[in-house]
Amino acid sequence: MKCPLSAKAGYGGFYFYAQHLVEIVCEIFGRYPKSVKAYANGENYTVVFRYENYCVTGLYTQGCWSYYAVRSAIEGETGGVLTIDTSCFEAEFEGYYKLLCGAPQETIYEDFIAPVYVMNAIERSIQSGNEEEISYQ
Repeated sequence: MKCPLSAKAGYGGFYFYAQHLVEIVCEIFGRYPKSVKAYANGENYTVVFRYENYCVTGLYTQGCWSYYAVRSAIEGETGGVLTIDTSCFEAEFEGYYKLLCGAPQETIYEDFIAPVYVMNAIERSIQSGNEEEISYQ
């Protein structure tokens, strides 16, 4: 996956855009990676999301608005181009709006909050240079 990044944006730096890549990875490949390892190259980051039986590589790149996915597993690599249209954002906004109006949350809390733990682990990995385990507690 490749996702835009604007580390110098005044909207929270890494965290402002981080959720886009993490949400897409979690939705497509599974909500609960075991660990992440982030590699910095200037202001760009390569992130390896390690699952039980495969890894997913993600890229945070300055100002890029394309999304690609690569999954590496014992049986080989698979990937492709993911085209995102505005309907996914409309559906996300609709769900958020319903919550604000008092509707029950459709996603269980553990799945809803899991990407935050992943983003925190990526940030720790950027700072430490190490692979970081993800604890969902």
